[in-house]
Amino acid sequence: MTEEKEEYEFDMPHFDEEEFIAEQKKKAKSSFISFGFGILMGIICSAIWVSLGDSPLKWPVTFLLGICSIGFLIKIFQFFKIDISTFERKDWLGTGAFYFFTFLAFFIISINPPFYDGSPPVIDTFALPGAQEIGGHTVLTAKITDNVGLSDTHIEIFTPSGATINGSLINDGNHMYFYDFMNKENITGMFTYRITSEDSNGNEAAENGNFTYREDIIHIPEYQQGQSLSRLDEIKIRVKELGIDKNNMRVFYTVNNGEEINASYSGEDTYAGEYIYTSSPDRIGWTTGFVTVEVFVEVIHYFVLPADVNQTVRTSHGRIIDNQNYSFFVESIGSLPSPDIDLPQPQTLQRVPGFGILSLVIAVVLLGVLKRKRKF
Repeated sequence: MTEEKEEYEFDMPHFDEEEFIAEQKKKAKSSFISFGFGILMGIICSAIWVSLGDSPLKWPVTFLLGICSIGFLIKIFQFFKIDISTFERKDWLGTGAFYFFTFLAFFIISINPPFYDGSPPVIDTFALPGAQEIGGHTVLTAKITDNVGLSDTHIEIFTPSGATINGSLINDGNHMYFYDFMNKENITGMFTYRITSEDSNGNEAAENGNFTYREDIIHIPEYQQGQSLSRLDEIKIRVKELGIDKNNMRVFYTVNNGEEINASYSGEDTYAGEYIYTSSPDRIGWTTGFVTVEVFVEVIHYFVLPADVNQTVRTSHGRIIDNQNYSFFVESIGSLPSPDIDLPQPQTLQRVPGFGILSLVIAVVLLGVLKRKRKF
């Protein structure tokens, strides 16, 4: 007995072309409406953001308004006679996401240059040195940054006598500005200064600072001046407060205008508030016989750029004023090299790691999901 196999017939499903075209038109129309509404809400929220000025509420108000406006899409679809009865969850999620990212993109673009600039320049300033000898010059430095560009930058200096000096800063082309101040009247006391900067859109910022002119900031005690020295005799160099950390400065001297010899930090005089540095003729650079010694301090400051600025403070007994120097008679010398001074070095800007790797991982995962879906 043989069984006859039933022959299977495949029925082609009915394809309603008109229904398919109508459905695609509805999706396209809803996408265009979501896109347009996202642009409109981005512009509206940016106008509200600008009108709120410096209020801390401007971010939460505009952001929440953009999110809550998703609910208006239903009414807008009904106004344009779009049948939303057949919308599934994935349709609403896609439409909402399309609107939100359109809104977010146009909102962020419209509150940033070149469409809007509400941020004044940022000024970071420092005086090098914070205290200077009569006859020396002080470099007033500033790092000034802005997200658009600067139109005007100037400085005002107020002397202890009440006079005002107006000047222009020199730009090195890397956000750094300098003003070289010479105390021509040899006034002692505290000077104050104010740096004002305005960007291309009229936003203005100002920053204040101060520096001091004093006598005998760097000096060798009188009891040591002019004495006879042997190779093991110690000389002391006393440095008054310079308005900068001692780790950011180098004390050195020259013998008969020769090579630089670094002095070693030996502590702080708590009574006088001075830093004490020592050295001796045991260092290479000294010569026997009558010698003249001139003492210097190099100070350094790093901005976040990073950029470094340094300035040298000379003694009031040095060649800046009247060529008077410290005199000694040296009986014997040594052969030790000048000690090394480890001044701080500029640090590069640290970037937050991992975002590039995270993006790569997400891309690989998405690619794997798509491949698997295609294969299935």
